[in-house]
Parts: sequence; C-alpha cells; structure tokens
Amino acid sequence: MVEFRKLIAFGKSSYVISLPKKWIERNKLDKGDTIFIEEKSHSLTLRTKQEESDESKKEITINVDNVPLDYIKRKIVSSYINNYKSIKITGKTLKDKYSKIRDYLHDLMALEILEQSADVIVAKDFINMNQVSLLGFIRKIDNITRFMMNDSKTSIIDNKYENIYERDKDVNRIGFLIYRTIKFALINPSMCKKLNVEPVDLLYYWVITKQIEFIADECKRIARVMRDIHINKQLKDEIIKIYEQIQKFYADIMKAYYTKNEEEAYKIAAKKNGILKIVDDFNKKYQNKKNIPVLCDKFKNLIANIHIAGRMIYT
Repeated sequence: MVEFRKLIAFGKSSYVISLPKKWIERNKLDKGDTIFIEEKSHSLTLRTKQEESDESKKEITINVDNVPLDYIKRKIVSSYINNYKSIKITGKTLKDKYSKIRDYLHDLMALEILEQSADVIVAKDFINMNQVSLLGFIRKIDNITRFMMNDSKTSIIDNKYENIYERDKDVNRIGFLIYRTIKFALINPSMCKKLNVEPVDLLYYWVITKQIEFIADECKRIARVMRDIHINKQLKDEIIKIYEQIQKFYADIMKAYYTKNEEEAYKIAAKKNGILKIVDDFNKKYQNKKNIPVLCDKFKNLIANIHIAGRMIYT
C-alpha cells in the first residue's frame, strides 16, 4: 500500500513527515520510542527495534510422525533458508528416522545439534550474518565446481564419482547458506549495506548460485556416465578434448563475472554455438557407441547452464 505525505519544515536544519497511525499501532510504538532509519540514494527504510530482536528468537517445531523423509528434509531446509535460529524436531517415530534426520541437519552449515533424545532433537544456528560474504560464497562453490569438472573429465580414465558426489553436497550446503543470506537481506534491508550490495544485486546472486549448482549437478551426472564408458584410447582422448573446451568456456565466463567485464561476456557467450556443434558432430560420429548419446546430452546441458550464468554479467 502506498501513501503520500507532505514534507514539513522543522526549524532551520530539519524536516519532518507524519507516520501512518496503523503502522505505529501494528508495531506497538509510542512517543519516545526509537526508530532506525536506513538511508539510500532515493529512499529511506524505517525499522523498529522489536523487528531486529525478533530475528534472533525465531523457532520452529517439526513433527516427523506420519510424514515421509523427503517432506522432513524439505521442511528442515526450508526452515534453515527462512532463518529459523532453532529447529526442534519431535515425534514418537523420531528414533526410527534419527540417522537420516541427523544427516539432513549436518548438511546445513553452522547448524549444530545441541539436544537429542528418543523423541526430540534441537538444532541451533550459529551463523553471524554480520560476517558473511556473498561473493566469497560464490567463489567457494565456483572453486569446488571447477574441481568437480576436472575430476569428472578424468573419470573416463580413473573413476572418481564418489569424491565428486561428496563435493556436490558441499556446493549444495554453501548454496543453501547463500539463499538464506539473500532471503535475510530481502527481509532486513539494512543487511544490504553490510553485504555491500544493492537490493537488485541479490537477484543476480540468487541466479548465479542456482546456475553453478546446475553446472555442478551436470558434472556429477557426467562422471556417472563416464565410469560406464568402455572405449579405446582415441575415443577417450576425443571426449577429454571436448570437455576441456567446455572447461575453458566456464572458466572464461566466471572470469568475466568476477571482473564485471560485459563486453568480454558477450564475446565468450558467442562461442556457445560453436562448442555445441563440436558436440553434435561428435555425437553423429559415434552415435552407435553405448552411452555416447547420453554423454553428449549431458555436455549440452552443461554448456547451456554455463551460457545462462554468463547472462548475469550483461543483463
């Protein structure tokens, strides 16, 4: 709801504006209470003290009776992203699901189990939002993904799938923390200043994170296909050569992202069709070989997701 208020001169150095009575009542404010003002170029954001203190007290209880494990996992992850500081898990059937639930909690960064019994688990969050860095998190998942890409490339020679699978979980773990930070900053505008970003930047961080996750997922899937390919050395060399071009495509895109080089991003993105043609030609040449068409589909997905990541630079 948008309201219009007149700006009133107050003395020689100040101006005042009246606040909506409904907002005052809803936030239980009274004369003399403190209101926090965050200044931006063309806007002011008003916050109450109560708003800030409530964030540290957010708690949620999840009952695990009569619900599947997938539901429990999604509920835990959702609670984490929505910045609940305490997650209490209860239920008569908790003991039967304890091992899986413990794994779900351990897969979330800075979430520790402080209390556990036959029918209760309490996990507390120890993230300090004043010390997080979105760009730092992006660099971490980027570096992990590069290692995954390299290992999945050589999986055709040496099976590294299990190691890649664990690294993919690390990407997801940091990804959840990024989404949580973005959600927190959207609800608490003052966080943008601490993160040194504009609100619109949060959208780009969300999308680039999602694309790197997609890229990591494809690396994992490619490694799974690679371990089942039994071919001669010449064909292996051809596959590795194609993968190296995709690796360079990704590395160049991310370099342009970090340097915010829009013109370079346009040039790199234009290489997409050329790499796709190489994959198509390879597929036509070996389409009767077992698993080659599947591998080529994964390569195309990888190229497409890298290309979308590049759009974050010039959109």
